[in-house]
Amino acid sequence: MLLGGCFVLLRDFPFGVFRTPQQVTNVTGLFCAVLPAIESVEEQAAVKTGEYAVIAPYSRFVETLRNIWALINIAQQKSAAKVICVVSSVPGEGKTTVATNLAAHFARHSTTRVLVVDADFHHPSLTERVAPDAKVGLKEALAEPAAFSKYVVRKERLNLDVLPCPVSDRVPNAAELLGAAEMAQLIEAAREA
Repeated sequence: MLLGGCFVLLRDFPFGVFRTPQQVTNVTGLFCAVLPAIESVEEQAAVKTGEYAVIAPYSRFVETLRNIWALINIAQQKSAAKVICVVSSVPGEGKTTVATNLAAHFARHSTTRVLVVDADFHHPSLTERVAPDAKVGLKEALAEPAAFSKYVVRKERLNLDVLPCPVSDRVPNAAELLGAAEMAQLIEAAREA
């Protein structure tokens, strides 16, 4: 059975790769978006901080974010979900860029408050980009999940709240922290707030 499935994929994709987002959608049944490259240095800087949606609201990049936002809104109506997680299997794929810009887009076009949580204890690039002066954040919030809001940084221009993850020392048990009951409590408290 598996061999037959592999044959179909090989027949449809002779080099074993997907060439278009539509091919991914056809095979998986899931929406696939490709964010266009940003060329200029000024625009790249704005993308890194989430400000690109503010300065270039009609760009292809922001249009793609709007499409993702629309699909998430549809999914939320069906499931009432309030938490979105951006993950990837390898570093450098753009998790931080997508999370920051998608959150900024949500915050600017939604009536609800948006909180972005940097949960990368090893390379907190979202914190470095959006809240570089933060001295406390997720690690401290996990110690008192119900009071997480005192560790949140407000980004007024983006209408966005950020729970940064400034780490001065390596955190050897990052996976344990993210899977702990305190993390679930923090997410629940944030969901309620």
